[in-house]
Amino acid sequence: MSRNASATRVPCRKSTMDSGLTAATALAHSSTVTGRPDLLPMHPNELLAAVMDASADMTLVVADDETVVFAGGDALGHLQDPARSLIGMRIRDLFHPSDLGVIRDAWSALDEGCASPQVRVRLRHSTSSTEPLWIDFDVVSSTLNHPDLGGSILMNVRKSRTARGQLDPLVSARSSFQQVFQRSPIGMALTTVEGKYVMVNKAMCDLLGTTEESLLRLSVLETTHVDDLRRTVDAAVALLDGVTVSFSIEKRFVAPDGLPVWTRATTTILRSDDGTPLHFLTQVEDIEERRQLIEELRVSALRDPLTGLANRAGLSEFLGSLHDDETVGVIALDLDRFKVVNDTLGHSVGDEVLRVVADRIRASIRGEDHAARTGGDEFVVICAGDRTEDDYVAMADRCVRRIRETIGISGDWVAVGASAGLAVGPASEAAALMIEADHASYQAKRSGADLQQIH
Repeated sequence: MSRNASATRVPCRKSTMDSGLTAATALAHSSTVTGRPDLLPMHPNELLAAVMDASADMTLVVADDETVVFAGGDALGHLQDPARSLIGMRIRDLFHPSDLGVIRDAWSALDEGCASPQVRVRLRHSTSSTEPLWIDFDVVSSTLNHPDLGGSILMNVRKSRTARGQLDPLVSARSSFQQVFQRSPIGMALTTVEGKYVMVNKAMCDLLGTTEESLLRLSVLETTHVDDLRRTVDAAVALLDGVTVSFSIEKRFVAPDGLPVWTRATTTILRSDDGTPLHFLTQVEDIEERRQLIEELRVSALRDPLTGLANRAGLSEFLGSLHDDETVGVIALDLDRFKVVNDTLGHSVGDEVLRVVADRIRASIRGEDHAARTGGDEFVVICAGDRTEDDYVAMADRCVRRIRETIGISGDWVAVGASAGLAVGPASEAAALMIEADHASYQAKRSGADLQQIH
């Protein structure tokens, strides 16, 4: 009988309750009662149940489909659930996922006629807990050959202790690690060196908006944004090769809804005593809010706080995004009579005029164009895209005409004008084009012309 994960199972022939009773009866009948049976204080079945309930160990009978069909004893009370409540559960729900292979290997030894070795495995403290605490137990398995049990497995489960009866320091340390792991306020994940999730805590599940069960079916690569895969793999390889002892990167995990979650993932490697890589341990910090704040600060640094248009830094960033051989038209706009408004009506009215002018410039340009306030009463428009010279001239004329429209502010009517200069050329010469356009606008202001164009 093979108990590998892919093996064919013989289903239990009775319900969970009936299977438990059958197991108890078979155990009683298969036990050899020494002495005088007529002097026993109770039926052998009842005696067996009483002995098991008083046992410091826990006894499990596991059917061929890995379902617990009988349970007795309570292993020194280290489990929150009573032993009998485990009946009907599968071993995958009781034992740590990474220990199932150890248990099945021990069972395979029984199939080959060998004695099953004692193995140390982790058993769930409470099957109802949302944050499982895993406790170490030593388990010895044997085969029950009674006809009613069909070759089921008898598992003797004992709390792992040293010979002096004290908790093994390694076991205690592992239990402490599990508590810290599960209760950590930031996401934590234990993975194989191939990246398969072995253990994840609640914070990690909450961060990705998924369940522990779902994550344990996946790998780190399957939950990493495609644009961050190469960096993640390269850092992990360097860790495996011993080039680094840990790494910390900002990367995006992908939630089940497909949305990216920005995190800072710090990973170290756990090795055996001989240096063999065993697992990756990763702490995952949610930095979505911090990145949003940084982005908001970055954007605000590129914007004029009064008008909301780009400032000089924002204008430079936009120009840097253009292809060098792309043709652009640079329109420089210098307001006329704005100083009179400030001197006679005050700076608060002047600020409102600037905001209205900025709105009118926005309404005059196309979506692919970029407007900026580059000085007190100076504005620049960068016209991108494939256009003719006449298109650039029309754009500058439209801006000037809209700026000249009367502005109503707090019962007063204010009129300002604008002088415009235009320069056209490749984006690689944008800095020179801005100087030429600016010079042209000053010439227009001095001459009174609406537009001065420089080729």
